[in-house]
Amino acid sequence: MSNSIVYKMEQIGDYVFDSVDCFICAAHDDERSTEGISKMLASGVQIEHAIIIKYDNGSHSTALNELFEGRAQEISVSNDVNSFILQFKKTVKPYINKNIVIDISCVRIPDMFSIMKILKLNDHIKHIPCIYSVPYDYEYFAGDFSYKSSLGDLQNYELAGYGGEYNPDNPNSVYVIFLGFEGALSLKVLEEAVYKHLMFVNSLPSLSQKYKDISILNNRSSIKGKKYDSILYAPADNPFEVYNFLEKNYADEPSICISPLATKPVALGVCLFALNYEKVRIVYPISDIYSSHVTNQVTKTLVYEISLTQ
Repeated sequence: MSNSIVYKMEQIGDYVFDSVDCFICAAHDDERSTEGISKMLASGVQIEHAIIIKYDNGSHSTALNELFEGRAQEISVSNDVNSFILQFKKTVKPYINKNIVIDISCVRIPDMFSIMKILKLNDHIKHIPCIYSVPYDYEYFAGDFSYKSSLGDLQNYELAGYGGEYNPDNPNSVYVIFLGFEGALSLKVLEEAVYKHLMFVNSLPSLSQKYKDISILNNRSSIKGKKYDSILYAPADNPFEVYNFLEKNYADEPSICISPLATKPVALGVCLFALNYEKVRIVYPISDIYSSHVTNQVTKTLVYEISLTQ
């Protein structure tokens, strides 16, 4: 039976926020780190407290702390995923039954999955506005469309709480890779992936047609190097349609593993699907060094109203 999401997604200027007890975000040197909260404060939204995730990649949190005027608490995060989970659970505990807003723009994808899992386990949270500032452009390297946010060695991780029931020996086992701009991620995932069926999903451009082509170009080694069933497409900036895409195509699959290597909204849609279908296994490659600047300017800021009680 279909479990498709009927969703609420608006530009931040059109979304009506309640007073916010806890605002969760991540510090980064990209402009979008402060875009969402700046717009909220400018429109008069009251925020009691903030949790700022501070990564050890050289990003500065000064601008965010100034916006919150002493109402923020920082979590210093290394590349140890389990360390982040323990810190976040402790820090968010006083606000777990209150109004929470999350800006996912600069939160790393594995940490976003952990945040959603922790909040999902609390039955009192009905919905969460998630903010995402869409970049105008990306920081490319070597004068072409090569893109790298991961600067160090990569290691594949099964994300905590997303072990699923994946059995690669099942003749119907499916491995789904959502392609992003960073070709090294898909290559790393495929080094260790075991499956009977392989699917690539490319993101339809949220801003420019060229992004769809850049994704294929930067992942050409992965695509050409493996036998795969098909390349499918899903929206780059709409987590709900990503969820509906997965629900339509894979809800009945007994053995499925997903690597969400695309945009944060795509990863959010995958996360919602995995939260509702606990059979799903999530694998993500994590680097030991990340860039502190990967995007330029902001074209729009969206609010996704996420339900965790479905």
